Amino acid sequence: MVSSSSSSRKRKPTYIEYGKSFVKIYNKKSRGYKCPNNMNGMIFFFLGNMNGMIDAAKYADAVIFLIDAGYGFEMVMGVLTYLDTFKNTDMLANTRPRLMDQFQTEICEGAKVFCLSGGLDNGMYLEHEIGKLASYISTMEFHPLSWRAARPYMLVDHLIDITPQETIEMEKECPRDIILKGYLRGCHIAEGAEVHIAGVGDFLLARVTSLADPFPLTSMENECLRAGTYVSFEFHAVPVEMVINHDPRQPILVGGISIEEENAGQIKVKLERHSWHLKLLKSKDPIIVSVGWRRYQTSPIYALKGRHHGRYRLLRRTPKNKPCVAMFWGPCAPPNTALAVVQSLADNEAAFRFLAKAVVVDVNQAAQIVTKRKRIGTPCKISKNTAYIKDMFTSDLQIANLKDAKIQTTSGIYGKINKPAGNDLIDGLESKDGQLREGIAECTFKRKIRKSDSIFMHVYEKVEVPRFFNTITTSPEPPDRIWETSAYIDPSEPKDHELGLRWATERQFEELRVEDDKRRRERTSTLRRQTLSPRLIALPISLVLELKQSQKKQKKTEVLISEDHREDEGLMKGFENYLKEKGLVYTTS
Repeated sequence: MVSSSSSSRKRKPTYIEYGKSFVKIYNKKSRGYKCPNNMNGMIFFFLGNMNGMIDAAKYADAVIFLIDAGYGFEMVMGVLTYLDTFKNTDMLANTRPRLMDQFQTEICEGAKVFCLSGGLDNGMYLEHEIGKLASYISTMEFHPLSWRAARPYMLVDHLIDITPQETIEMEKECPRDIILKGYLRGCHIAEGAEVHIAGVGDFLLARVTSLADPFPLTSMENECLRAGTYVSFEFHAVPVEMVINHDPRQPILVGGISIEEENAGQIKVKLERHSWHLKLLKSKDPIIVSVGWRRYQTSPIYALKGRHHGRYRLLRRTPKNKPCVAMFWGPCAPPNTALAVVQSLADNEAAFRFLAKAVVVDVNQAAQIVTKRKRIGTPCKISKNTAYIKDMFTSDLQIANLKDAKIQTTSGIYGKINKPAGNDLIDGLESKDGQLREGIAECTFKRKIRKSDSIFMHVYEKVEVPRFFNTITTSPEPPDRIWETSAYIDPSEPKDHELGLRWATERQFEELRVEDDKRRRERTSTLRRQTLSPRLIALPISLVLELKQSQKKQKKTEVLISEDHREDEGLMKGFENYLKEKGLVYTTS
């Protein structure tokens, strides 16, 4: 099976012209294609959307990618197009080896690259260039992957709806019974096995039937190339949208699930940001992960391994030039399983959509992730160098766990935590139900502190991985609704509950972030230093009498101005400005 894909960034007609040119090489005639093409024992797929490319990497034996030489891209086998658009020969000579070198660096050493000039002959590429590429594909060796060989999978080439007509007439949107046909690959499969239909979900296999091969090979070809068995899978209670919105141009992949992949748990992966994705990934931001046969949305936490006690330190964002550990909740996958991480599956996105690549390290392993935070409290009672601190802890158990921990005031006085206050404080510290209030710590400082001081300390708090994942079900949805996120979900509506709920994930995460920011603002607003009124100081009576005498009213100063001076307007105006500067008022009697 050979998959041919293209970036949907620009020049979409080029991809269609390439497909027609390739079909003509094998069938000796140009025709349109709306489904996988079987040509001389090879099945070719011409894909141009994100979901098709992700699924193609799971079942294809070879992948061909069209790369615009003016933009660049990377995949397993490269085909550079539009080389004729380079008017400068020096730029063309430098671009071709640069793309080849980057292609082999990103993929592997020895990755094959073909160059197409771009000159079209009757709407198709030049025949000798396409023939050279087809000849290489026909003679290349395909090495099976161990991951595929250990799991049964099938690429569907035919879908039949076998739901009774009476059931459909009673309810048009009832769950359907379908039959999927295709070549079984990988290992064997039996009735009752649980499989995953890409973009739909997990289902039990009701029946497996072996069928005659619609494209049988000759006996000589059978000796050289072992073909898979052509079978049909029968499923019950499949969503009706899968039948109504079925598009033969979008392949359907059915993959077998092992026992360890049936449960959900915490997955730890080694993740590295893709070098072509410029932005850093933020913890707890929703991402779409392709693991095994599944695609689902989850909320990861990024961390780095600490120096002591096997703990992991939380990262707000992924590192720039080195891998990190990512932990998230989702269906289990065996170790060494490769992952692909994307932000969006929409085909109209212009930016580079692959965020990172990762490999599964462990599953359901208890890993402690901690983050450094600041606890702030205020003194409620001070006795020499001993002070009782409140609002820093919520229970006496937290105080006991942090015994002898270092604390500090905002004025620079250091101290340590001794023990919970317990029965040492009673007056004014009871809760509403009359019980003694918990969370008050007895602390000792190097010198006496003030009641207006704020006390803080740095502690490592454990961070929990969000237990949430959302299966991406793209096949039951029509093309114009695949990428929409529901703004409101009505639980009373069964359609919203079953289908719309899984597209409200980004909104749910946004609400969680807004609520978390609101709590953080409320918590930090109460941490400001309190402004206390100054205490009254007793003064001697003699000093008070002196202050009263100094505050007596001063005598008024009279200024006499002759009539001659009053007639001079310039002199009077300057005199008025002088009085204003001194705070005096000029009046005429």
